[in-house]
Amino acid sequence: MIFEFVGGEKMQYLPVYGSRLTPEQAQRYGEAIERWDLTRPVDVVEAARPVDSPLHDAFEWEDSRAAELYRRQQAAYVLRSLAVVVEDRPMRAFVDVQVTPDASTQEYLNINVVRRNGEFMAQVVAAARRDLRAWQRKYAEYVKLADDLKRVTAVIDAELAEVAE
Repeated sequence: MIFEFVGGEKMQYLPVYGSRLTPEQAQRYGEAIERWDLTRPVDVVEAARPVDSPLHDAFEWEDSRAAELYRRQQAAYVLRSLAVVVEDRPMRAFVDVQVTPDASTQEYLNINVVRRNGEFMAQVVAAARRDLRAWQRKYAEYVKLADDLKRVTAVIDAELAEVAE
């Protein structure tokens, strides 16, 4: 079995920061993945296919809806993958910002539009800080990275301070 327990205790699964999973879903999914020793995404999907699988509700099973959702993910990937050169530095061409109060609407605006709008720039800086904190949480447990984490954090904080000015 791939999964090992610390002190022989049952694992407590939690959603990672920013996840849309509930704590209950995280526990149910984690236990199923552990029980069935699933280590590849393809195996997780196969195990989730039966309607009575504890993983079933993690997926969209209506194929036309799933296809449309996947195309949207591909479109977001394209938008996230484009860069432009601004002031001799490459940066993302399109930035994910909240244009309306409806948090369910994802929009990518041209970097030049974002740079001219204080509210959008504040969102980008806030997102950078959230990403940094998530990165810190993700790697904080790895003791050998502790010193590197402190140095990287200092560099990123200095960069963010420059952007915020």
